[in-house]
Amino acid sequence: MNNIVYKATKTSIRFHKSEKMVVCLMGAVGSGKSVACANHCMMKAFSQGKSEDGIRYSRIVIVRNTYPELKMTTLSTWLQWFPEEIYGRVSRISPFFQHIKVGDINCEVYFLALDKEKDVKKLLSLECNIIWFNEAREVPYQVVARATERVGRYNRCENPKENIRQVILDTNPTNTTHWIYKIFEVNRPEGYEIFHQEPGLIKNEKGEWIVNKNADNYENLKKLNLENYYLDISRGKSDEEIRMYCCGEYTSFFEGEKVYKNYNDNLHYAKDIQPVDSDIILGFDFGLTPACVVTQITSEGVVLVLEEIVCEDFTIDVRSFIKDFVIRALKKYENKKITGYGDPSGSFRKDTDASTCINICNNELDALGIKIFPASSNSIKARIDSVNFFLSKLTNGNPSFLISKNCPKLREGFLGGYRYKSIRTSNGLVLKEVPEKNEYSHPHDALQYACLNYISAYTVKNKNKIDFSLIERTRGFSSNVSWM
Repeated sequence: MNNIVYKATKTSIRFHKSEKMVVCLMGAVGSGKSVACANHCMMKAFSQGKSEDGIRYSRIVIVRNTYPELKMTTLSTWLQWFPEEIYGRVSRISPFFQHIKVGDINCEVYFLALDKEKDVKKLLSLECNIIWFNEAREVPYQVVARATERVGRYNRCENPKENIRQVILDTNPTNTTHWIYKIFEVNRPEGYEIFHQEPGLIKNEKGEWIVNKNADNYENLKKLNLENYYLDISRGKSDEEIRMYCCGEYTSFFEGEKVYKNYNDNLHYAKDIQPVDSDIILGFDFGLTPACVVTQITSEGVVLVLEEIVCEDFTIDVRSFIKDFVIRALKKYENKKITGYGDPSGSFRKDTDASTCINICNNELDALGIKIFPASSNSIKARIDSVNFFLSKLTNGNPSFLISKNCPKLREGFLGGYRYKSIRTSNGLVLKEVPEKNEYSHPHDALQYACLNYISAYTVKNKNKIDFSLIERTRGFSSNVSWM
């Protein structure tokens, strides 16, 4: 049998005892959160009620945001505690699967990644007992919300009341704009509970960071000759980073490198922006969670981002997004010409009629005189450059890009949520070449398609000057059709 013995920390003990439906364990990096959750899953399997044949049947789903991280970190941690030679081989055909049969335990374990469409569909349809979201801050809230509908559906207990039902999450701390903070600390819905581990570092009376010997994982680190682990990794980091990664606190820090270094919140965030007498240009992203931005450009060449239209429900189709969200939001602009631009590879996501996303948009918006076109490019560099062009220039001494208070996700993205994520390689930490796909990337993708239109629709006189008086309007459509 496996000789590794799990010894729960004081915070983990309280976490294990929770009977709430959604339970989160938050703490500093390297604090044993994943280990606690892996063992929590099996504790629940061993406490599952017996069926009529005396066997404890259960089904566990373990979720990570991407397939590489699922394979390299989550599965690796799991197999350290539940090795294949004892608990059964893992099928490495997506979705990964391990069938554990030990004593009276018959437990099916599925490993799913949210960047695989097949895995997402599996998560939405699978009846199970436990769902564990590993590093939950990388997971959209709507995925977790849908998960609560799947747990407890797998019930082979002789006494149905003994059936296990729980969603568990582990996470490093988030910033205070994240859904984890809003749900667990602000809204606090019934059935949700969060446990915070003790910080790895604390400040002494001189205001200096020192090792906290009461930290949850201190004894384990000491055995590994790593008792100064948090002090070592704190060197060279900002106070915000230290408080997040070494102390397990909420901060305003975003990991990685933000995409738009030219964004200045004091300069570009205008709160109240009124529409001007010009066309409305929409930008669309057709990902799993579609997004739309509503923009205009003034005669002087200032881009106004009036509002964002986002839907965090990754089960919604493009047609429903247009009908239920976009058309409703656009009613206030019914007297203006409206044109839109979207991902030129909009055929990636299809509706039941096998039409492309852009065709679906046009079918729904045609009666309103609105036409959607493929954007001029899908190059991420060209898209980012189109936004940076307006961020980096001034018009008559004022910014050439303004974002309103009706764009909270876009703003949070500009502040660091839309970022190049750091990844660990043999050469140390490096930044990914493309921005991370997350809750902020969808509206930012949409914004890029709108800005691409502003760039490509003008006559460029030279490298640094664009004639904003020569706006191509031939694609705009006016309409007197009723919006009711």
